[in-house]
Amino acid sequence: MDHIHEILYNVIFTYLEFYDKHTFQKMNKYTNKIHIKNLYDIDEIYLGELDDKIIKKYRHVTKLNAKNNFGITNINHMTKLKELNASESWGVCRIGDDSLVNLTNLEILNAYDNRRITNVNHMTNLKELDASFTCGISDEGIKQLKKIKILTAIDNYKITNINRVTKLIVSNIS
Repeated sequence: MDHIHEILYNVIFTYLEFYDKHTFQKMNKYTNKIHIKNLYDIDEIYLGELDDKIIKKYRHVTKLNAKNNFGITNINHMTKLKELNASESWGVCRIGDDSLVNLTNLEILNAYDNRRITNVNHMTNLKELDASFTCGISDEGIKQLKKIKILTAIDNYKITNINRVTKLIVSNIS
């Protein structure tokens, strides 16, 4: 019977808003085992409040939106991360190469306009990359990516040779 409760709690949990998930987790012995995994699809009011101290508590996160977030500088502890938005529009995203060293499971990376990210060769599972505009990633920073299928590098003059990227299906480079 306990197993049914866990399944039901997990289903309910998926439909809750970010703030309500925290309250829900504290309800009883079943709900405190449920982990927040998505810090991507949450209200902007909460996204803006995220910082290094807060995200340290979320080791099970698989999706993170750090776009234009000045407070997030290190996400190396998020080894289960699959999708990351580390783009910036106003030069405020502080995630750079040092922050990404342990993210070998990452599959989707948006580094649009992020000058601090220059090398993603260690991300061997990366399937989708947006390195557009003033992103710091160059040919040298992607030369070892074997699984990448989608590469977007609009107006990134540093990416000129994608011949080594053998599994590429879609590329938008101009």
